[in-house]
Amino acid sequence: MALKGVTEGLGTGTYTPVVEAKIRAVEPLMATLVSRARKYGVPVAFGTDAGVFPHGRNGEEFRLMLAQGLTSREALASATTMAARVLGMENEIGRIAVGYSADLIAVQGNPLDDATVLEAVDWVMVRGRVIE
Repeated sequence: MALKGVTEGLGTGTYTPVVEAKIRAVEPLMATLVSRARKYGVPVAFGTDAGVFPHGRNGEEFRLMLAQGLTSREALASATTMAARVLGMENEIGRIAVGYSADLIAVQGNPLDDATVLEAVDWVMVRGRVIE
């Protein structure tokens, strides 16, 4: 999603000519990183700390992961169990189980069948409290 956010700024005057040229040079390589990481067994965790796209668009990352060849199950795991493992928090977050933080979202549809349903969240629960 960070790459998409960065490339959306191309040609808008957001970047200096030098930076824009660098983005254009690495864009084709960057666009294949998820599929190459998967191929070589590198853990793929959902998310970024990059502030290059508006908040609230992170759900679009699932669609991008699917386009890179991940299955819906793999994309969902990247945001749950894999992200927890990469953060070293697999005993606290990343799954629905007794003793884990009750951080959940509700969506229409089954994200295991189609991870893009995660782009439209109906409600959010943080540590067991629904956020209005």
